[in-house]
Amino acid sequence: MNKKRFAALFLSFIMILSALAPAVYASEETKKLEIELEVSDLREDLTTAVGSMEGFEPQNEDEEELVAKFNEAGDFLDGEISLAEDQGMKRVGASPKLTPVGNTIVDVTTIPARIQLLIRISRAIRFGSTELANKVVAAHTKLTEYILVGILHILNPFADEGRIMDYIQGFDALEQELLSYPDLSPNDIATIYKKASLARKLSEARKIRNQANRTGKQFLARALDAKIKEGSAVWWKIQAICREVDEAIEAIDKAIERITGPKIRVEKITFEEGDKGAIPVDQKTTVTPVTLPFEAPIKDVTVYSENAYIARVSGGAIIPQKPGNVKIVAISKDTGVKAYFDLYILEPGEYIDGIPMMKSCGYNQVINKPDGGHIGPVGYETDEVNAIEFTLERANFKVGEEFSLENRVMVFPKTAVDKSVTFKSEDESIATVDETGKITGIKEGKTKIVVTATNGVHKEFPVVIEKAEDVSVYKITSVKLSEKRRAGIFDIEIEATKDGEGYTGPVSLVVTSGNRTKNERVYLKNGYGKVRYTGFDFGTWRKEFNGSVTLEDQIELFSKTY
Repeated sequence: MNKKRFAALFLSFIMILSALAPAVYASEETKKLEIELEVSDLREDLTTAVGSMEGFEPQNEDEEELVAKFNEAGDFLDGEISLAEDQGMKRVGASPKLTPVGNTIVDVTTIPARIQLLIRISRAIRFGSTELANKVVAAHTKLTEYILVGILHILNPFADEGRIMDYIQGFDALEQELLSYPDLSPNDIATIYKKASLARKLSEARKIRNQANRTGKQFLARALDAKIKEGSAVWWKIQAICREVDEAIEAIDKAIERITGPKIRVEKITFEEGDKGAIPVDQKTTVTPVTLPFEAPIKDVTVYSENAYIARVSGGAIIPQKPGNVKIVAISKDTGVKAYFDLYILEPGEYIDGIPMMKSCGYNQVINKPDGGHIGPVGYETDEVNAIEFTLERANFKVGEEFSLENRVMVFPKTAVDKSVTFKSEDESIATVDETGKITGIKEGKTKIVVTATNGVHKEFPVVIEKAEDVSVYKITSVKLSEKRRAGIFDIEIEATKDGEGYTGPVSLVVTSGNRTKNERVYLKNGYGKVRYTGFDFGTWRKEFNGSVTLEDQIELFSKTY
């Protein structure tokens, strides 16, 4: 009998023994937590994990490296699952480590945790390109370190499940920490991460421009192309400042909307099951996220458990690990908006007043409890909240503006099971706050937002509301082209107002005829300006003209046939 065949028989013996007599290998507590999970079922989980990066286009060398490492980790797990499937192996709960025949990782039971970490790394990469885009370089450096070390955990055959789970749990605290890092100011030199957001917008705009050209919207496509060229110039500018990047993105967005209409994006996520529910530990369940508004085209969400020690999300199902309370998180791939579902995991037969029981989607583990019963709020984990802190000292913003406190609250200890908090404003005439922690400035002044845990521990967060800046209203009131073109000469007259008075200052003028385009910066005085074109600018044989005038957020299109 060769060594490989002997190892296979030995493995089969171990698996049968672990299924029939788990007490040999596990403590009473471990036996209670046994979960049957076919290795082949992990294929769907891995597909979800890898798919969570779908549509992400790296825009600099740092992002390219992270995506390449992410894909390497995905390929590694794919190979391990394939080998495990070929050998017909399965994991039975917290049974002893299995040593597969061949080249699979030492402990097959760690594959689910490695997939969960891969999903969290995907979230981290997107987090860096969105919420952290306007943060200083130090925030990105620390996030990159988390991502690369996490990938090493996935690839390390000796990493145990506990170590991987602890690393996953560390991301939420890291998120809050990084959000407290300083923002780039409008006059700071744009970082490569800031410019990456412009590069992504340019990529989106080029696709829409090309589509517009194919569908007979060439005129609007030209206006968008002009903004693409202006944005590209900012991207290539070595010393471009953040204000220039933001203005370029805003201008491109407005040009895109003239073609596609207002872009509808996910603003909120709810669950069909409500915001809380309970399930026996021996049953699996599911939640159904709903993205709002319904018209938002990108409805993809990723669902994961905030504490994978209590429950995991696998194959679309929530799989309890032990009794306790846990938040199930749904995050939009479109905007990063999150929603939380409070899940109470109970012993079989138990229930909680006011908490609806969830529908089971399958049997989870064998736990016999002879009698049902009624209990108070679940308290299997005894750690309670003893302190609340914030990632920044205070918030200063203007009347009418909003500030989210939700991701800037830190609840201690980290092992506390119920970390939910409520928000209340001490003076709602100055600032209001909703249940999610979104603060809105009402009038100039100072107040405090009181953040309170369910056990009464609270902390005050200072808020300073400043006077809002006066916002001017611009309007292009008239764009007139000469009725006739004489000897190749014609004029374009522009009239505009600012706050109802004649505007004095520059406007952007784009004139196109055939394959020739002229870009001008026209200065208006007391609301009026004129530009003259001759046969040297546009040949006398050209008859069709179109273009646009842009003033701040106003765009006026025109066309003329001579």
